[in-house]
Amino acid sequence: MPRSATFADYYTHLATGVGGDGNVKGFNKAMDLELNLWDVTRAFNNPVGIILAAGPNKKVKIIHGLIDFGNNISHPASKVCGHIGMGDTAFGGHLDYIKALLNIQYDTPTENEFTAATTKEALRELQQTGATSMGDTYTFDGSRVFFLIPTAQQAIMKCQSTCPLDIMLVAWEAITELINSLGLGDSNLIDELEIHLTNLVFFCWEVYNELIPTDSLFESDADDIELNEFSQVYHNRRITSHHTRLTASAPMPPQVDNVCDENLTLLTATLTRVVGD
Repeated sequence: MPRSATFADYYTHLATGVGGDGNVKGFNKAMDLELNLWDVTRAFNNPVGIILAAGPNKKVKIIHGLIDFGNNISHPASKVCGHIGMGDTAFGGHLDYIKALLNIQYDTPTENEFTAATTKEALRELQQTGATSMGDTYTFDGSRVFFLIPTAQQAIMKCQSTCPLDIMLVAWEAITELINSLGLGDSNLIDELEIHLTNLVFFCWEVYNELIPTDSLFESDADDIELNEFSQVYHNRRITSHHTRLTASAPMPPQVDNVCDENLTLLTATLTRVVGD
């Protein structure tokens, strides 16, 4: 797609559809902590993806432009990097994927109670563990980050809010609309979309209630040459002005058609630079 003025605008207009939403099972598996860590960290290789994390003051932190420079035969240890900032400049850094994928378990209100709470005010009033209106709870079992399908991330970018309750409501509307558009289509896909939505609702509620640790998962690093190369290309391909604080220059990759090709192109550009040096 054409370059945008800001990353918020870029992700607002990024295309949705079968390529991402149709693979919702893959996004859900990325948060399945029973899987092998090698398999789970593959989900971080997504330069057009967004993940959510808990931030301070009941806010959601948005991390985008993700890549794992490791997790391969030559470099088996993962080195996950990403970007923070939705303006025309995003700052690259390292993501602590071990902390990000730590299992968290908390009791929440039931799905029925969430369904009945259709406004931000009603969501605020939902009670925490053991104090729900019907005396029932649901145990949320997931990780400290949430991998969003394209439809959800587009809706969240459009709402321009980091409040987890706002995010919950707009994502709920967008994913429900997507499910309804499928009619009597692929039942397995619909089931996975419903799982994705339910878990996102629980995740956002827990961020708002400060139940998910907010200690930093992300650390900026302006001295990592490999990250700088990737970040320069990431900006150049998406932002009109591509102003960054990074000084390393990187060759512009050719246009590619899918995420896998883009990852390969970005890594090739990085390796070319390193070998040349």
